[in-house]
Amino acid sequence: MVITLALATAVAGVSLAVFQHPPVQDALLDKLVGKWEITRVHKNETEINVATCEWVLDHHFMRISMRDPKDKNGYQANVYITLNSVIKKYEIYWLDTFAGTWPGSVGYGHKKDDSIVFEWKEDAKTWTSTIDQTDENGKWTNFAIDTYRKK
Repeated sequence: MVITLALATAVAGVSLAVFQHPPVQDALLDKLVGKWEITRVHKNETEINVATCEWVLDHHFMRISMRDPKDKNGYQANVYITLNSVIKKYEIYWLDTFAGTWPGSVGYGHKKDDSIVFEWKEDAKTWTSTIDQTDENGKWTNFAIDTYRKK
């Protein structure tokens, strides 16, 4: 049994290496690296969160680790952004304490000037994320607008 498992692991490792994409090199995503304060406007209420953004998994994903600074048991999210070189789109995976369901927690975007899913504002050195969602009738509405400011 152990020998079979070891062989299966070795074969899987070889086949995965063949399909491995090169690390993501993206100057726009590089601007996310660091610690941020996030002002979220949601349903006319304003909340403050904090985030640390860093390249992870051998520079394949930008991870945004977001949390409520006032309540260690409050809102938390890990957001992963990557550039899929095969389909030429950015992919975003949003995993949070609300336990979003697949495929609703996955988004796609194209780079356009200084925007992907987030808009970089060079003069203010801020990111703005507009988060939209569909209601029960399939109509798109705004859920929240997040503004990231470097700490």
